[in-house]
Amino acid sequence: AHDFDNALALYDSITQKYDGSPKDFDFDQIYKRKIAYFARIQRNPKAAIANLKADAANSKLPKNVKKNLKDWIHYFESWSEEGAKDPAKLSNENFLAYAKAETDKNTSGRKISIADPAIVNLLRVSGLLYERVFKTPNVTSTPEMLYLLAKCERDLSPIQKYSLADIYLRECVLEFPKSSIAKKCFKDYEISLKQKVTFDSDYIKGNIDFLRRHMENSAN
Repeated sequence: AHDFDNALALYDSITQKYDGSPKDFDFDQIYKRKIAYFARIQRNPKAAIANLKADAANSKLPKNVKKNLKDWIHYFESWSEEGAKDPAKLSNENFLAYAKAETDKNTSGRKISIADPAIVNLLRVSGLLYERVFKTPNVTSTPEMLYLLAKCERDLSPIQKYSLADIYLRECVLEFPKSSIAKKCFKDYEISLKQKVTFDSDYIKGNIDFLRRHMENSAN
């Protein structure tokens, strides 16, 4: 899960040496991890471009993979052309405006797929939000950043083993019950839990009631 360098070397070996034979390679899973590594963890568009172009040089890759590679490279190239305009260097207020605009543009409540070109931008902004929230956990903008992070996680859930959306929504309500965004976080958390049909109904009700009481008590 966290041995990124060795994992990347393994994925590169599979994609760049693929000979077109009908082997059972799950290219979607490989690229879920490669794109997430470059866009969300490393946030290095130039390294991503070099790596993906090396993959694209293999003419025997499946057609859908080659098309996706072209789209991903385009998005990373656009990112690399930003130069010094790194949103990670923005003030909390300006960063929040950037994150909100990017999240609104790249999320729609849909479950994003690895083939969606917007995945690069969404992974990028989610990584930036995560870093900002945990580096400056108690600033005025933190509640809304938690909400935006939950929105990103919700749409990215198909390409991740575990979605942390509910955790961020719950954290927003627990830590910032008086904030203007807490009600939105609670509402989304309640909807999300009620959709989890495999969960115990008493567990769901107990969690929702606990957060509701926590907000009410904080208001008094």
